[in-house]
Amino acid sequence: MQPPSSTERDECLDAETLAAYVDGLLAHDAIQRADRHIDRCRACRGELSALAATTVAAHK
Repeated sequence: MQPPSSTERDECLDAETLAAYVDGLLAHDAIQRADRHIDRCRACRGELSALAATTVAAHK
């Protein structure tokens, strides 16, 4: 696994997009773009994991 390039870091998903992704509110094409980015970006995978855990805990 390679570290993200500066281009990948510049294209990271913002908090609003990640929240919409977790909540299932993104359009199909936006989900596909987010999936591709998350697959290659460790930082966004970490943010997504933390957000998902927080969301699950909040719904308990």
